[in-house]
Amino acid sequence: MPNAILRKRAIETLIGTTLAVLLTLAVVAGAFKLSSSLHEDRLSDLRLQGTLELVELREKIEADVHTTLSSLRQIGTALQIDPDMSQAEYSDLAFSIAGKNSAIINLAAATDFRLSLVYPYEENSSILGFDLRDYPDQLAGVTQAVEAGDMIVAGPLDLVQGGVGSIARYPVFVPGDEGDDRLWGIASLVFDHSGLIAAAIGNSIGSDYRLLVTSDGLRDADRRTLFGDIDVRSAADPIELDFDFSGGDWTFLAVPENGWPSNAISHPHNIAIAVLAALAIVAIWLIQIIMRSRNRAEVQLLRAVEAIDGGFAMFDAGGRLLSFNAAYARMYDRCRDAIRRGARFEDILRTGLANGQYPDAVGREEEWLKDRLELHAHPRGEFDQRLSNGRWVRISERRSEDGVLVSIRVDVTELKEAQAAAEEANRAKTDFLSVLSHELRTPLSVITGFVRLVGMEGAMPESRRLASALAETPDVPLPVRSAIEARESSIAQTMRTVLRSAEHLLFLVEEMLDFGQVEAGKLTVRPSNCDVAALIAAATDQCGEKARRKGILLETENADAWVVADPKRTHQILLNLIGNAIKFTEAGSVRISVEAGDEAVEIAVSDSGPGIAVSELGKIFEPFYQVDSSSVRRAGGTGLGLAIARNLAELQGGSLTVSSTEGIGSRFALLLPRSHDEPMRLAGE
Repeated sequence: MPNAILRKRAIETLIGTTLAVLLTLAVVAGAFKLSSSLHEDRLSDLRLQGTLELVELREKIEADVHTTLSSLRQIGTALQIDPDMSQAEYSDLAFSIAGKNSAIINLAAATDFRLSLVYPYEENSSILGFDLRDYPDQLAGVTQAVEAGDMIVAGPLDLVQGGVGSIARYPVFVPGDEGDDRLWGIASLVFDHSGLIAAAIGNSIGSDYRLLVTSDGLRDADRRTLFGDIDVRSAADPIELDFDFSGGDWTFLAVPENGWPSNAISHPHNIAIAVLAALAIVAIWLIQIIMRSRNRAEVQLLRAVEAIDGGFAMFDAGGRLLSFNAAYARMYDRCRDAIRRGARFEDILRTGLANGQYPDAVGREEEWLKDRLELHAHPRGEFDQRLSNGRWVRISERRSEDGVLVSIRVDVTELKEAQAAAEEANRAKTDFLSVLSHELRTPLSVITGFVRLVGMEGAMPESRRLASALAETPDVPLPVRSAIEARESSIAQTMRTVLRSAEHLLFLVEEMLDFGQVEAGKLTVRPSNCDVAALIAAATDQCGEKARRKGILLETENADAWVVADPKRTHQILLNLIGNAIKFTEAGSVRISVEAGDEAVEIAVSDSGPGIAVSELGKIFEPFYQVDSSSVRRAGGTGLGLAIARNLAELQGGSLTVSSTEGIGSRFALLLPRSHDEPMRLAGE
């Protein structure tokens, strides 16, 4: 299963990377396409705006051209009416019609093809009398107008006056003698097309465009330009408009002053597109990185889970298996067919029950299943489970905040076997200590009895008979009598020494017996209401002689308090605490104080001994532990007293704690439940 998942994750990573590359290329291509489309739309808008402006300008130019040419028609009409018009009259007429049109170079009239009238006179008087038939180029235009019977415009061309302009010719017909019209002559108008166009343009289009007006009516290409910059013809994609007026075939070209804008990356829409594309690409690769990181993390997790020296399983909040390792499946070999991702925990258990996976469930399957499902729903730490193959697994289950349950299973078969062996050895040791204690206590009791008897003067029959014999024989020499009495006294002193050693040995045996009962769980207490003062008095009376021999001041604080305790076991605790305090204190005092609270009474034994190192405080209640110091070694002991004392305190619902400062002393505090059923006291007690 894990190998299949690893292959699946590798394929997913490859597919994800390929998709990310393709999406990146698609985003880049889309960005270029969008940029080109927006650029084309922008160019279309600019061309439309420019075209509208140029159409308006063209109409103005056409209007000015028509106005200029209409001036010639008016002159021609006036000459038809008054063919004998004088120069002065002609000048006045021309001024009134075209005096304000700066584009008009001259207005002339030629009678019988000879120039006879001009305007303005001063600038053009030199051409009066010219015969148009002497100028073939001029004659061709005149002939064309006469044949057409209407105005003809020619140009641009070289003018007789100098320069380049356009000439409009209008044939003038007057009534003949026979009632028909006869040709009077030609009225002509020379105008500067550049000036006319420039005047029409003015500031209407500003300096945003380069303009070119051309005419297609000439053979010489260099003279096709009527107005503007000839380089516009070679510019890229100019706006092109045709003029509409008689006698003219003009074309209007225009391009922006700096050319059409390129699709520069610095343009706002390209910057916006680039930013959006970059964000999209970053998002694509960020998602890809996240997916790869997730896959990598999952692969690492799977490998880590497989490396666990134990079973691993993870269930969702609904109890369905999310993940597991091979060790988990191996442990539950009889459930292996049901162990798969998505399987319900209950189904796995039922498969195991049907196949005898759980020996502890035999005969109580439904009850066992209910308890196990409850423990799975509400995990409470660790517990051990026995399997059908004889192995033991320790199960540790924890539920996360989102309800996912993580379960770790460790094979503890060897630990269980070692624990069973240790428990068996401990039971054997406890039984041995109990038997040994009983076997030692019986002869020790006999020894102490006989030692007490021997140590008492006159207690032994032989001593009594010897005393009677000495009394009945007054003539026994004094040295003999003194020797006999000295021997009796020596025997009594020796027996007292033997008695103290025997009692100490019996105390050690009693400690070992109590410790064995504690470990076996057989030590019992019988609580009752106890007077604290009486308990302390009994203990201090027994330890008083020992304190006096060492010169230790034994101070007692009497308190009117009662506790719920076993008097015998509490006496044993106090003897241990007070005895230890006296034993380890070389000089100073031992103080027993009492502090009664609402629920408990504290009996504290404080000494002025050497104190206990901080590193030792946590160990002194351990069985057989002794503080490693010369004073302890000299004092001796089994190291069981404090361990037994603490167990006795806890068995009575209390506690035993210690605090100490090296060089100042130690304080042991026995806390016992306070009795609220204290006996009534008489007045004066």
